[in-house]
Amino acid sequence: MAPWTEVKVRWRDAYSPASGWHDTHDYEPMDSIATTTGRLWVECQEHYITIVGTIFESELPNPETVGDINHIPIDWVLDIEVLPVSQAYKE
Repeated sequence: MAPWTEVKVRWRDAYSPASGWHDTHDYEPMDSIATTTGRLWVECQEHYITIVGTIFESELPNPETVGDINHIPIDWVLDIEVLPVSQAYKE
């Protein structure tokens, strides 16, 4: 995938049940599926998909600053969807 492509990533997150004691016969674990959208920062960190939520379009194709960084372990990723090119907002 090209650097800085807009994507939506669905991934299985780690979680903890409510604190306290749990009867092993009644306990029912559940999936914790998260969705993160943003720009793909290719090869930022080994073993992770890195998504940034804020980027200055004027700095593309080689941004020098980014914000809202999320590192998602590759093994936790369920799927990645490339998003269509955004349209300008008009009233």
